[in-house]
Amino acid sequence: MRIAVLSGKGGTGKTFVSVNLAYAVKDIVYIDCDVEEPNGGLFLKPLIEREEIIEVMEPSVDNEKCNGCKKCVDFCQYNALAYVNDQLLILNPGEANGIPIIQKLLRDAAQEKTVVIDCPPGSSCAVMESIKDSDYCILVAEPTLFGVHNLSMVYELVKLFDKPYGVVLNKTVEGETIAEDYCRENNIPILMRIPYDPEIALLNSRGEIAAAHKVEHLGLFEELLGKITGGCSLETTSCTKW
Repeated sequence: MRIAVLSGKGGTGKTFVSVNLAYAVKDIVYIDCDVEEPNGGLFLKPLIEREEIIEVMEPSVDNEKCNGCKKCVDFCQYNALAYVNDQLLILNPGEANGIPIIQKLLRDAAQEKTVVIDCPPGSSCAVMESIKDSDYCILVAEPTLFGVHNLSMVYELVKLFDKPYGVVLNKTVEGETIAEDYCRENNIPILMRIPYDPEIALLNSRGEIAAAHKVEHLGLFEELLGKITGGCSLETTSCTKW
């Protein structure tokens, strides 16, 4: 089973949920697909056994073979080619991105039984690549107006991909119900609430896993996995038994 953890912006607690869930589950593979700002390793502290170089192809022109027919210019759906002054030009192909790395990471974990995917923040192409083959999506959100705005982005994304999903509300404060109201209005299942806790914030700042320090925290993330994988009844809807 592939569980993707995503959020509309950075700093909501996406990696916090991902690494604690990974810690709480035996025989699991954690993949940090936030390849531009990976920080899961700060918490899980893995032993690096090998490094790999991921290469991408870049277009080039063989001017000795070009006869100026312009068929390639007409064929290119991205309008990336131009023929100017008897010369074929490749327009700016764009900057390199992390998608080839994400693809390689997910391919390597294709045969693993349980995988937690720590997605990039937002709803970019890299996020889409991270969740497209997932079995369940956890949306992590803060209980603020800004948090709800960012939650709505990833909510629309998982609906577009037709993925099962649920929300973890992080850093909740008594009386702040805007995020819960949004979830109820849109029939979004609330998987777990994590109250704002200075102790958790301190553990995070030290790069430590909360579930490793308190059995109560460990139990919460074991329960979270049970809600995703078991035939449980959530607060606003029912989840499917896998």
